[in-house]
Amino acid sequence: MSNVVYELVISLAKHLIANGKTSSFDTVAQSLNTAAGYPQYKGGRGTARVVAGAYHYADRNNRPDDAQAVADAFRNKQGHKAY
Repeated sequence: MSNVVYELVISLAKHLIANGKTSSFDTVAQSLNTAAGYPQYKGGRGTARVVAGAYHYADRNNRPDDAQAVADAFRNKQGHKAY
């Protein structure tokens, strides 16, 4: 996965947290599809893998605040924290 995609997810997470909001994977999919210019993500496992990848990318690059933002910002279909 491209680091650009991970950075997009991290930016979205930080924006959500800064505004006291959370989001479902469906919303992440919409943002990724808009950035890609075509429908690629549906909000399911593929989107979850991208979000997990963004978390691990931030963690590996010594960006714990960004990793925490990703962990706090996104919810699964049941509304629970994804991580």
